[in-house]
Amino acid sequence: ADCTKLLRGNGPFTIFVPTNTAIQNWDGVLTEDVIKSHIIPQDLYSDELTGTFETLSGHTLTCKNQFRKLYVDAALIGQLDNHSGGTPYPTNVICENGVIHTINTVLTPGWTPAVADSQAVQGLSLQNLYNQDVLKDRGALPDSAKSKF
Repeated sequence: ADCTKLLRGNGPFTIFVPTNTAIQNWDGVLTEDVIKSHIIPQDLYSDELTGTFETLSGHTLTCKNQFRKLYVDAALIGQLDNHSGGTPYPTNVICENGVIHTINTVLTPGWTPAVADSQAVQGLSLQNLYNQDVLKDRGALPDSAKSKF
């Protein structure tokens, strides 16, 4: 896919990776455009995630720190859910060509049901990207963060 080829490049990229649970609970269609809406073409660490950023899909994501929690649009970054407790998901996973943050839901900027119904499902697996050295992970990414999105 075009997205895989792009991510094999030098980057830098910031990728927001939904958890497996987030994917299972989402009713939308996973197209390449949806996947690209999770990728910002620059390095952004958690302390830099404030403001708006354009994604590879051309959509804008808004990042903010609110009530001691970090959000990208409505998704929590590095948190299980809106409640306290539990083990947070990884953030600031450093790769050779970017950084990964785990989120608790699929980002859908510009998504409408009518458009989604006419689109074909195209799933990319983060694990497959790792296996193909696309993200060139420098450290171990916990299994909980290896998500199909």
